Amino acid sequence: GLPALPNGETFTLSNFASITEAGRTDATFTVADGTALMADYAITTVPGTLTVRKNATEITVTAKSGSWVYDGTAHTLHEYEATNLGVLQPGDALDVTFDEASVVKTPQDGANGDGIVPNVITGVRVIRSGAEDVTANYTVEWFPGTLAVTKRPVTVTVVGKTATYTYDSEEKIVTGYDISTEDELYDIAADTVFGGTQSVSRTDAGKTEMGLATADFTNDNDCFDVTYAVTDGWVKIVPADIATGAEGDFAIVLGENPKYNGTVQTIPVGSVTYKRMDVTYTLAGENATHAGTYTLTVKANGNFTGERSTTWQVLKRNVTFTSASATKAYDASPLVNPNVTVGGDGFIGIEGAAFDVTGSQTVAGSSKNTFSYTLKAGTLAGDYDITKIEGELVVTKANVGGGSSGGEEPGDGEVPQGGISKFDASFVYDGEGHTIDTNALKAAFGAAMVGESAVEYAVDDGTGEPPVLPWLETAPVYTNAGEYIVWYRVTNPNYNEFIHAAKLSITKRDATLTSGS
Repeated sequence: GLPALPNGETFTLSNFASITEAGRTDATFTVADGTALMADYAITTVPGTLTVRKNATEITVTAKSGSWVYDGTAHTLHEYEATNLGVLQPGDALDVTFDEASVVKTPQDGANGDGIVPNVITGVRVIRSGAEDVTANYTVEWFPGTLAVTKRPVTVTVVGKTATYTYDSEEKIVTGYDISTEDELYDIAADTVFGGTQSVSRTDAGKTEMGLATADFTNDNDCFDVTYAVTDGWVKIVPADIATGAEGDFAIVLGENPKYNGTVQTIPVGSVTYKRMDVTYTLAGENATHAGTYTLTVKANGNFTGERSTTWQVLKRNVTFTSASATKAYDASPLVNPNVTVGGDGFIGIEGAAFDVTGSQTVAGSSKNTFSYTLKAGTLAGDYDITKIEGELVVTKANVGGGSSGGEEPGDGEVPQGGISKFDASFVYDGEGHTIDTNALKAAFGAAMVGESAVEYAVDDGTGEPPVLPWLETAPVYTNAGEYIVWYRVTNPNYNEFIHAAKLSITKRDATLTSGS
């Protein structure tokens, strides 16, 4: 300051020293005449000190932190956050320099191998108007941030191979799996290791899992956090449907059809095959008692399914009813035989039939020994195949006397001495016609035979054997003396033909002729 001058004189002071930036300088100035003249004074100038201190408010600069999911590229972040920027004078701005080594790429980067590296600021300046460094005017501190890369989450989809087959007794094998991801950055072939089983086999009907599990797949690239979405593979064998297929695929071999025996019987099943494979099954309709046709249903199970049906039979018993046969010579009485024989397979137990035999034969000839039958209570006609066999009732023609040609003739009396028949006749020539004794003949045979008989006659042909033709209804008549053989034939439907010869004798008539004397 200026000292007090007489009379209020003053000097003129100018060119005062100034300072803007933080620092210290002498506070110089220039003295010139004013109302006081410098010539009147011995002037000594003593400069003070001008000081500009740094702004006490601290500007903090912190490098921004950044985090990225691994994408295969290197990452830097040259950005920062600052506090108390309001203390900067107009035109002043921060110039922040980052360490070029602050780079992160993989989740294994960094001192600890954890994918974190410091984002280092190497220097901070305050630049005025883009040119002058005025950092000294400010209190500036800077701090690092962090740069981090985390593992890339990836979902890898694994789908085991599957297959469905129809049972054919052959082992079926399914192998492998499909593996994929939508993340093109992840190399499955290079980075996934498989340590499980990728094959499954099965023969019988059912389903077997391959056994694929998440634990079977390992990620070999630490840049990825891999989740394995695993769908297990499998092989399935479905039962073969015996109701389908071509003609001849299904075959059932049955045993012999049983014959009705009054009890419940089961049809034997030899084999059931489908496409030459033995079928496991249960049966329905395999039991029956009475004769008839039944439906047998095969219900497949196990490695097979579906149903097939066929028919089987309980056979009827073959039974024969045979009425007896009989034969006799005609005697004018009926020929009957009430016996009926049961043959064939016969009846079961108390089952059976009652018979009414109506056959009868009286006259010579034959007829069936007819009969009817009635099944006993509890005997079903459907269980038996009944065949009626009717016997023969035969009435043969009877013989009269000793038979033909020399047999005994019926009738009373004897054959005359020298004669050949009971019906020989003898006459003395009388000029009339005569023949054998036809009346006695007819009477004798009429008495010996039942029914109407016919008598025919024939002339002897000299052979001593009955002539063949002709036979006449009337006996031949002879007039002249002599012996004549006359054949007769008696026929009756119920008797054997009777042929015999009779002799007619016409003796000469005595005649005495006396001549005149």
